[in-house]
Amino acid sequence: MPALTPSAFPSNASIASVMDSRARNGTKPTKPLSDAAAKSPLNSWPASGELPGRADMLRAALSLALLAMTLPAQTRLVEGRADSAVRVIIYESLQCGDCTTFRKRMDERLLPKYAARVAFEHRDFPLAKHAWSRPAAVASRHFQTISAELALAWRRHALDHLRTITIDNFEQQLRAFATAHKTNPDAAVAALQDQKLIALVERDSAEGVARGIARTPTALVNGRPFIESFTFEEIAAAIDEALASQGTP
Repeated sequence: MPALTPSAFPSNASIASVMDSRARNGTKPTKPLSDAAAKSPLNSWPASGELPGRADMLRAALSLALLAMTLPAQTRLVEGRADSAVRVIIYESLQCGDCTTFRKRMDERLLPKYAARVAFEHRDFPLAKHAWSRPAAVASRHFQTISAELALAWRRHALDHLRTITIDNFEQQLRAFATAHKTNPDAAVAALQDQKLIALVERDSAEGVARGIARTPTALVNGRPFIESFTFEEIAAAIDEALASQGTP
């Protein structure tokens, strides 16, 4: 894994400027944590909507460096052209309404237009206020060990069923999905305790905090941030600009 250097990430200031602009135009208030979410290990990260401070970012960078020394290799989950120089890195929580909206926009407009030229790379950023987003991310890592297509199907399923999945019925929902997709439901549930898979999710979270990520979805178009609620036209214009800079029509 490359060393963590300032040039590797979009600047905290660039993300902060976007968030400050959103604040001036009115943003969603941060909701108080539920009892279940408050107990999540991810509650040690800054809350949704709270821009990480320097101490948070340094702590996340250290965590990321330590994780990188112990984690197994796992190919990034990418849709589109995996080797493209134009990359849209998407930090998402699988229990996020705005992420559901962006997922539909990807399927209906972004992938049909850009899949042959652009890499869309998924990163896990489960928010502490989302009680089952972390196990959902771990489940995605398990399904990815079987196939990328299965992992993407699970991510779509989770985002499409925000109103029916709860922390109390999560394992039941996971079993039903695994059974419907002809994979072992017991293995899927057991994987929720797999420390290597958990560490892969934690790596993405730590990397996100080190980049200054605080809300989902945050999409980075070759480093340029689009945060939470943005239009197809806005992100498409940035992708077109990135493609043009690479000499790709």
